[in-house]
Amino acid sequence: MKQRHVPHVRVALLALALSAAGTAVAQQTGNAGAMQADTSHHGAHQATMTEAQVRAALEGEGFRNVRDLEFEHGLWSADVDSADGNKIDVYLDPASGEVFPDNATARISENEVRARLTAGGYQHIDDVEFDDGIWKAEARNAQGQKLNLRIAPTDGRVLHERID
Repeated sequence: MKQRHVPHVRVALLALALSAAGTAVAQQTGNAGAMQADTSHHGAHQATMTEAQVRAALEGEGFRNVRDLEFEHGLWSADVDSADGNKIDVYLDPASGEVFPDNATARISENEVRARLTAGGYQHIDDVEFDDGIWKAEARNAQGQKLNLRIAPTDGRVLHERID
């Protein structure tokens, strides 16, 4: 009698596992109204936070009047009012939730950015500039594809890459 129930248990466990995997995929890709996927990039993350979560994160950081919120180039961007009332632009990394205000100073230099990119296998690194609170650069990957990169001003990690 137990042998007849074992296959049913296996089928039930398999169905549960597939259901959980489907839920995880649905949560990562989101629905059309809650999250926008950036399909212009290759090998980088998609939005993992909903618009509501991003608004809450920004407000939790002390920003007010969040407007023009959009997901592009692998990052959320918005116009906000800072705690002191100034209107600024911010980027938010959807993977870490880290906020990059446009009026912040980079914690790493251009040379450190270039070194990090080189160590990460990027070649022909050009047009490295600190703009709107994040580093931006152009480079080629190991396959020779030309990429536009967005780089964290705190530690030089690549936040997003998009084929140019």
